[in-house]
Amino acid sequence: MTAALAAALVAFALVAGAARADVPDDLLPIYGNFDRTRDPALAAADKLFVALIAADAWRLLRGNDAANAMRLFNEAWIVDPHYYDVYWGFGAILLAQGRVEDAIVMLERANGLSDVPAGNRAPLLGDLANLYALKALRLAPDAADRADYFARANAMLAAATTSDPANPQPWIQWVLGLFYEARYAEAWDKVAAARERGHRVPEPVLGALRAKHPEPGR
Repeated sequence: MTAALAAALVAFALVAGAARADVPDDLLPIYGNFDRTRDPALAAADKLFVALIAADAWRLLRGNDAANAMRLFNEAWIVDPHYYDVYWGFGAILLAQGRVEDAIVMLERANGLSDVPAGNRAPLLGDLANLYALKALRLAPDAADRADYFARANAMLAAATTSDPANPQPWIQWVLGLFYEARYAEAWDKVAAARERGHRVPEPVLGALRAKHPEPGR
């Protein structure tokens, strides 16, 4: 390589590097591999953006539009694959499809993340426990691990109601879990405990329970 050619290549590299430095990230492949989590302002903006997308996804899901809800949860996941509510949403959709074991995988992942707000930890744990109770319910009565899944569900619900007794959701999930397990008298005990804390158990749940076991004191 001649000295002149070497000098030309060095000059081109310097010019190209300077030009590249002036190119906006969104005009570069993979945004220039820029790590947005290193910028506190960008990281906070991303978290807000993802939370808003997830909120819209839940709204669609409550409106029985699971397909578009899944699309939004996937968009949120692309922005932040470590956001707990995305996996919670995935699990809810999978449960609606009857895919209980796949839903468990998603909620286990959500529950294992550190960004779950304190007020959402107990409801999340309650939903996860309900999935284990449903998994047990779907097994044959003599299945070897049926009792273990019910025990896991009850342990989670005990933890959820202890950590946040003012939240009604884990109490209702516990009533349902014991109903699935055919422990009807104990389910009524949880109804009473929920009522003592000012929680309302939905009438369809109470009606199903009354069909199996009389309500104490009535």
